[in-house]
Amino acid sequence: GAPQQAQPGQPPAPVAAAPSDPSTALVSQDPYVMYPNERSRYETIFPQYEAKSDGYVYGGEAVALFSKSGLEKEKLRDIWNIVDDPVDNRLDRLEFAIAMHLIVCVSKKGLPAPGSLPPSLRALKEEEKRAKQGGAAAGAPQGQQPPPTAVAPTQQQQQQPQQSSIPSPVVQPDPTQGMAAPAPQPPTMGAMPPPQQQQQQQ
Repeated sequence: GAPQQAQPGQPPAPVAAAPSDPSTALVSQDPYVMYPNERSRYETIFPQYEAKSDGYVYGGEAVALFSKSGLEKEKLRDIWNIVDDPVDNRLDRLEFAIAMHLIVCVSKKGLPAPGSLPPSLRALKEEEKRAKQGGAAAGAPQGQQPPPTAVAPTQQQQQQPQQSSIPSPVVQPDPTQGMAAPAPQPPTMGAMPPPQQQQQQQ
């Protein structure tokens, strides 16, 4: 795999000279180019093997499908390892399409199994990664906002005990004053002392 990668890197001039039409430059260097119609065809198969309906095809379903190509298990495993990057032992829709495409390239077109992800297919993954990161970047400010809001509750929590500790001593003397106030009043009233004495006796 390494020498093949080194050779296209030596003459960068033709690639740089034709930036207006990168697709033809990729085709000339990369026989594994996956065209949009091929990708859409593979992606229409994807839901049939999406066992958990979570946007991924897992090893068991993939092996059942990929083995129908007639390729050796070693080649299928190599293709899986190339496509499943970063490794999470499952393929999303694009990774599934790339794996199917590579299997077709090797089994139907007679191309050798690549030792690493071909440039055109790697570009597809990088585009999708950037799209996902763009969505994550939009959510990043939201993720950065919680720290200041998290600090605010702690300040409120610190203030709350102070506030709760202030009224508590104020509330305590109030009932004692209220209890002491009626106590001297009943003796001045002649009719009240007897029922109070009875209550105290009970």
